[in-house]
Amino acid sequence: MAKPAKGAAPKESPPKKSARKSARGAGGDADWLAHLEDQVHAAANAIRERRQENRDLTADNDELRKRLEKLERAAEKPTAKRGGEDAEAWEKEREEIRDRVERITRRLEELLEG
Repeated sequence: MAKPAKGAAPKESPPKKSARKSARGAGGDADWLAHLEDQVHAAANAIRERRQENRDLTADNDELRKRLEKLERAAEKPTAKRGGEDAEAWEKEREEIRDRVERITRRLEELLEG
């Protein structure tokens, strides 16, 4: 490469490819980059929101599973406190036992009197 003559302006070499891109981006083409950046930020925010929503739903699901297990265990144990057929069966059995105890008591009283 020859040296430029004294007093002559040095010849500029063409800008590198990456410099051309950034120069081009400084013009009207910057809009697409700003739009892309906005989309990336929106997507990142949506992902954060979905992750939080997922954590909340997982916690709710865990709580509901625990409640279901507790209810299933309670359903396996017959109790007079529950409504429906079990309560009716317990009440019927209670009345039968009361009747039998009263009959036994009457017989014992008859034996003591007589």
